[in-house]
Amino acid sequence: MGKTRFTAEVDSETLTRALKILDREQVTLDDALEQLLGYIVNHGAPPCFECGEPNAETLQAMADSESGELIAVGSIADLFAELNEED
Repeated sequence: MGKTRFTAEVDSETLTRALKILDREQVTLDDALEQLLGYIVNHGAPPCFECGEPNAETLQAMADSESGELIAVGSIADLFAELNEED
C-alpha cells in the first residue's frame, strides 16, 4: 500500500503542544495521524464522537460523585429499590 502526502491546517499552539506530547511518547506525527485514520476506518467514527456528550443527568451524577454525594445501600435488592424509587 502506498503513502499519500497531504496538508492540514491546525492551530499552531495545539500542534506545538501535541508534538511535545508525541515526542515524549516517542510517536511521530505521521504515526499518530495514521493511528487516528485507522481508528476511524475500523470504528466508523472519530474517537471523540463515538462516545457522545454526557447529558445533564449524567453531568449531575458525575458532579455528585466528585463531591462525595453518593447513595449507600446494603445489598443489591436495596440498590434496585433505590433505583426504582420515584423521585
